[in-house]
Amino acid sequence: MAATADFPAEFLSLEADFVDSKIAINNSIGDILRGRATTASNATPIVQAQVVEAQRYIKLMTVEVRGRPLQLKKAMQTKINLYREELQGLIRDVERAQLMAQKDKVASSSTGNHVRETGAMTIEARRVLQRMMRRIITNTIVLYTTIFALIAAICYVLYADFIRATRLF
Repeated sequence: MAATADFPAEFLSLEADFVDSKIAINNSIGDILRGRATTASNATPIVQAQVVEAQRYIKLMTVEVRGRPLQLKKAMQTKINLYREELQGLIRDVERAQLMAQKDKVASSSTGNHVRETGAMTIEARRVLQRMMRRIITNTIVLYTTIFALIAAICYVLYADFIRATRLF
């Protein structure tokens, strides 16, 4: 295999640009995962542009391979294939990061709605329970009043029929 120094300067320059682009893609993935990007939809065009730029560098490196001696050509092509595989892995990572960001966004928005709905249901349940408590208190007062009235009526009947009737005789 040829050493890196044997590669043409244009190829080495494209390789350095590809590495910079790869680092930028990695940083964007990290930003999406950490939530630093305002939203996944805002970060998506930036990451896609970085991916397209990295693909362009790979194509330009492929063009540089043409017309080179066979041994140098093989070494350059091996590097290009390695970079293609790395880029495919980065593309998969970008897709996963965007999917996770979307899931987090949906979960947080549905959680907020769920909290509001639960709060409204709790307030309504509290009102219903207060109305039920008032009815229970009212029914208890009516019940004890009725019991007291019945006891008073029974006492009056006993007094009128038995005690008063025996005094008359």
